[in-house]
This record gives sequence, C-alpha cells and structure tokens, in this order.
Amino acid sequence: MKPVQEILSEIKHFDPIPQIAVQCMELIESDKASLQGIADLVAYDPMISADLLRLCNSAYIGLARHVESVREAVNYLGLNRVVELLMVQCGRSHLEKAQAGYDLARGELWRHSAAGAFIARMLAEKRQAEKRHLIFTAALLKDMGKVLMDHHVHDDFIRIQRLVAEAGHSFREAEKAVIGMDHAELGGLLARQWNFSPQMAAIISHHHQPLAAGEMELETMLVYVADTICMMMGIGVGADGLAYRFYREVLEKLSLTARDVQLIIAEFGVHLNEIDKMLGISPSPAA
Repeated sequence: MKPVQEILSEIKHFDPIPQIAVQCMELIESDKASLQGIADLVAYDPMISADLLRLCNSAYIGLARHVESVREAVNYLGLNRVVELLMVQCGRSHLEKAQAGYDLARGELWRHSAAGAFIARMLAEKRQAEKRHLIFTAALLKDMGKVLMDHHVHDDFIRIQRLVAEAGHSFREAEKAVIGMDHAELGGLLARQWNFSPQMAAIISHHHQPLAAGEMELETMLVYVADTICMMMGIGVGADGLAYRFYREVLEKLSLTARDVQLIIAEFGVHLNEIDKMLGISPSPAA
C-alpha cells in the first residue's frame, strides 16, 4: 500500500479526541453556548471535570479564589476561557506521546502545542481578534497530524532529511515529496474527521503557509507566529527544528516588529514554569 493510501486508511481508525471537546466547540462556534450547557456537558465526565478544575485553579490562571465547580470557573473566567482549558485537557492523550520520527520525547509535542496555544491567545488579544477560541484551539491541535504521520516520517527520515539538507526543502515540503502528504495537511483531514468546523480545518492545514489560508488568513497568521515563537524559545523543537519557511510579510501584515516578538517572548517566558506545572510537565534543560 502506498504511504498516502495507508495514511488515509489509518485516519478512519485513529482515536478521536473526547466527544465532549467537539460538542463544546460546536456550542461556542454556534454562539449558543451557555453556562448551564457547558456545565451539563462536563458533568457527564467526572475525570475531565476534575482535571478542568485543576487547570482553572493553577498558578498560571491566577484566580483570586479557589473554584470548586465548573459554574464557578465560568463565572470567573468566562465561557471561552473555560472551553479553551477543556480543549487543553482533551488534547493531552494524543499529544503527550513520544514522536520518534520527529525526535520528540514524551511530553515535548504536548508542551509545544499548549505553549503555542497560549501564545496564540496572547497575540489574538493584542490584535483584538474576534475568533480567539478558534485561534487558541487551532494552535493547540495544529500538529495533531504529526501523531499519525510519525512512523511514516521515522521510516523515511533519511530521505526527508536529505531533501532538507541538500535540496533546500522545508521539512513540510520534504514530507510531502517523500510521503505524498505533509503533517499540516493531515492535521486538516483529522479536524474534518472529528467534525470540527471548516474554519478550524483551514487554519490547521495552512499553519505553515498562512498566506494561502484565504478567508482565515488573519487567524492562521496568528497561529503561525505563535508556532514560530515556540521554536525560537526552543519549546518542543525536534528533528524538524527550524526547517520551515519564515514569511517576513506575515509580521508586516500583523504590524509586528522584531521588538514586539522579543517582548512577547519575554512576557510568555515569565509564565513558562507555571504552565509546565499546570500541565504536569518537567521542563527540558533547554527551556
């Protein structure tokens, strides 16, 4: 079986993220979300409910008082923020696994994904973007394709690395040339498989090519910059490292200067240990 055909077959059997996450996103995106609706959904899963409250009570979130129910959490943080934290917890089971093909130890992709989501949220707030929950979740799940692509990359790593080192390909371009599909494209297919919105799938599919994202260009640019900042900070950098195209025009379109990026890195860096503790991750020596 050819790699692409094998991958498409694997998608059908790939374990989805918890249904509660999909349902919460559908509620938020439909503008019909309510405190009671979210609380009712979370109540059906006591473990997720407990984990969600643990995140809400973390030092990074910094609530002035300890909350003991989803209703309280929503009252203090707002629906969107609580759903974002719910998505963080729901994405963990897939993203915390080691990815040998990308030379990522257990927890590294998870740390990169979560950090990217929080940075994307910072950027969205500074830009006053409207679809902040969508930006956050797309940034969190953008590399989900790596989970399914991992063993294919591992099997063909020498060929991929040669294209990067000798032919000037980006890692994504090399993936596509060797395997027939890249991890961003695969992530978009997974998003559609899990019934996420077309907008979510578009951002994930184009997170390395934000200027090709069409009507989702703004949201995708913010996710792209957040991903780039994570790489610059050395968070979850594996074999693909910095082997991606950098589009300076993205910064120009967002009116971001090099100093702005440095300030975001400094601002986020202050909270990195708190985020690691919240996620239950031991920071790497390079962090």
